[in-house]
Amino acid sequence: MIFGAVAVQQNPVSLVGLAGGIVRVGVFVAAAFVAIACTMPTDMCGCPPTLPWSALASGTIRSAGGQRIADATITAMGSRGACPSAAMEARLRVGGPPVDSSGSYRVGLFGAAADTLCVRLVARRTLAGRADSLLSAPYTVALRQNTPFDSLRVEFVFP
Repeated sequence: MIFGAVAVQQNPVSLVGLAGGIVRVGVFVAAAFVAIACTMPTDMCGCPPTLPWSALASGTIRSAGGQRIADATITAMGSRGACPSAAMEARLRVGGPPVDSSGSYRVGLFGAAADTLCVRLVARRTLAGRADSLLSAPYTVALRQNTPFDSLRVEFVFP
């Protein structure tokens, strides 16, 4: 019987090549973790983020003649509990004038938990250098985490 000879070539393992492969795998794993972390936002407890408890106030601001007033601002004041509430210290500030060019506004009211709020809105404007404001009646709104959100519509008419 004739057996064939098989030539086996041994290549010594290069530590530099092995280290480069480990670095490439490590970079790939780190990139995968970053991609997962950036696409799955969570809050500090590691839970999926939740929507804030919300309600909405909206309406228009007009002059006595019916013209819409675009340069007014809206501020919401409120306190926990149903109206009438004795104290209205908690002010829910709205950044910037939320009144658009047609005199309409939308104000989000937010809380950390299911609750009811006693809310009053204040419309302010300046006309000929004089500041003027109107205060709404108190309204009770319920904060909800999902739609349909409780809403409030207040129409202001400056004399």
